[in-house]
Amino acid sequence: MLMVEVFEPVGELLRALEVLAVARTIMSYNDDQALIEKVVVLQEYVERSKMFPERDYTIIIHKAISEVVAEIQLALKCELILSDVERNRRELVEGSRSHAPNQGILFAD
Repeated sequence: MLMVEVFEPVGELLRALEVLAVARTIMSYNDDQALIEKVVVLQEYVERSKMFPERDYTIIIHKAISEVVAEIQLALKCELILSDVERNRRELVEGSRSHAPNQGILFAD
């Protein structure tokens, strides 16, 4: 059975605006060129759909949304990996401090 996706123009436009908001938030924290490029493309199609309401940009907006969402997911995965690496580094540093012998400290009787 062949499944065909049907997109509602208004629904796709609203979804595009939501995805753009998330992407802009991520872009405010880092300079992800791939994400920036995908956002520019999606934003352009959103603007065109507003300027030319008689034209149907639904399918191309859906494709652009998918590309931005993929970049968002990649950016978030990278951020999670980096935060895990940083957490592990801190745990190693703290662990090495707690197991280090007291050197240079003299105790008086």
